[in-house]
Amino acid sequence: MSWKTIVLKDQSTSIATLRKEIDYLIADVGTDNGLIFDYEGQRRDPSGVAIEHWGEVSDVNNSVQFAVDQDLGVRYVSVSLSREDLLAQLMNYLSEHLEVYTIEELKHHAREMGTDSQATLFRLALVLGEFDPEVCDLIRSALRSPQVTVRNGAARAAALLRWQDLSQALHEALAQEQDAETARILELAIRACSRDVT
Repeated sequence: MSWKTIVLKDQSTSIATLRKEIDYLIADVGTDNGLIFDYEGQRRDPSGVAIEHWGEVSDVNNSVQFAVDQDLGVRYVSVSLSREDLLAQLMNYLSEHLEVYTIEELKHHAREMGTDSQATLFRLALVLGEFDPEVCDLIRSALRSPQVTVRNGAARAAALLRWQDLSQALHEALAQEQDAETARILELAIRACSRDVT
């Protein structure tokens, strides 16, 4: 099973309008490839992020999720499909029809901003598929930021990426952290990174 994520630039279009557009796009690709995606409604993950979910009727492991993290101002679409070729085709189609960030745009933003935005590293973590030493260094730096929101965003990114190379920096950050919510996320990130096989 493979999955990929794209991060949307659009923050102004209504969720309902984007949901309809995504529904149309995945139906378009699905019809051409014998896949039928059924909209299953909205749910919230444990952190309160709203997730619109589509399941594919022939395989419960095939799914599309449109998530909206209001706290971070991040909107993204994640697709999980058993066939790599269809996953690539669907992601390319979505990227052609929705305004999305490229990995290079997100890296550039992280370099330019100096990771001053809570969402910058989280967006980058969503789209990365493999270990990236530069991003690892950016996260380490952000974990030492004087701004709690930046440390929080770096901890979220680390939890998502699960890179063992971040373990020491996460432990050091936790030992210094005064904010309870950020400390909780750092603990989650430490557990996640200890399970990584990179």
